Amino acid sequence: PFILFLLKETTDYPGYEDWWYASPGHALYRFSAVVLSFCVLYLVQERITKSRIAPVLQLCGQESLFFYIFHLMLVYGSIANFGLMYLASYRYNVFEVLLVYIAITGTTYSLASMWHSYKKTEPQKSSRLVFWLMALFMTVYALVPSYLSFK
Repeated sequence: PFILFLLKETTDYPGYEDWWYASPGHALYRFSAVVLSFCVLYLVQERITKSRIAPVLQLCGQESLFFYIFHLMLVYGSIANFGLMYLASYRYNVFEVLLVYIAITGTTYSLASMWHSYKKTEPQKSSRLVFWLMALFMTVYALVPSYLSFK
């Protein structure tokens, strides 16, 4: 990833190019960072499985869809809420980003942990809850006009 980042000025792609928003080089840079992260995790997995962080990572893996959807609803909003994008119309400094990251991560992990234990203890009720939440969101999406939505 670091080589791609350093080479970003020397690479010339045809057409419109903006490194941070619409660049094949940036997409490859991000992809290589993910691959590098997975390689590091693979190399240290033996030590991780015997540590205290193993149950945390395991829950994150088992509830990754919950993490993904819930954090997007918090940050960008949904058909039912504004989201942090609406509240934060300016750029955060490093300390503020760290505080928001800790708050979102803590909230998301706590709720994912509760959801995980609820699915284990009450599988039928959790399935029904998912069904009714999907029905509610689809109904609100279909019936609420765009000018009344929170976005």
